[in-house]
Amino acid sequence: MKKVAWLLGALLLLVIAFSARNFQASVLLEAGPWWVYFILAGIIYSGYMAFKYYMEDRQLDEEFIEKEGEVFIHRMKEERQRNQAKRQFER
Repeated sequence: MKKVAWLLGALLLLVIAFSARNFQASVLLEAGPWWVYFILAGIIYSGYMAFKYYMEDRQLDEEFIEKEGEVFIHRMKEERQRNQAKRQFER
């Protein structure tokens, strides 16, 4: 999971670096109304938070599945022991 996050971060930095090569900040400031920048910042922040919470939720799901798997294996072992005890008793 962390490798994916690092790769996405590195890719984003490369895209920003490539885009900023021939770009001057003064052009950006003169391009449009000031509120547009807040909207863009909000969109970027929203995407970051969605990705962050998606990864956290995915990790919680994996932990829950792991825990339920352990419970299932424990029940199967108990059932196997009961069956073995039952077979020994019948002999």
